[in-house]
Amino acid sequence: MFISSGFSLALGLEEDALGDHFKQADTLSSAVFIRYPEMEDYPNIIIAEDGTELGYGAHQDVDLLVLLAQSNVQNLQALTGDGTYRDVPPNDTCFLVNAGTYMDYLTHGVYRAVWHRVKHRNIDRL
Repeated sequence: MFISSGFSLALGLEEDALGDHFKQADTLSSAVFIRYPEMEDYPNIIIAEDGTELGYGAHQDVDLLVLLAQSNVQNLQALTGDGTYRDVPPNDTCFLVNAGTYMDYLTHGVYRAVWHRVKHRNIDRL
């Protein structure tokens, strides 16, 4: 497992340390492609405590890793150490790598699962 090898080495562990937790017969891998179309009547807009309109509320990803191909539309926010949400600058030339709660668990919090949310943007995008 190429990605898990890199994370193992970055932790100062043997290359296959994290990979040992994943056996091909037991591993579920998935890829999700989501398109967010512009909609006349956008459903389920959430209003956060700070007044921000959200398309998706605060959460942590439960996966090992999430690789997010961003668009040039700024809508992702991450919770900071001072308890506020800050915009994550979009960059449509690279992937954002987000550790999930499983990675947090396996690394004893070295790679943290970050609380994040998605601001409402009624703009056609991937």
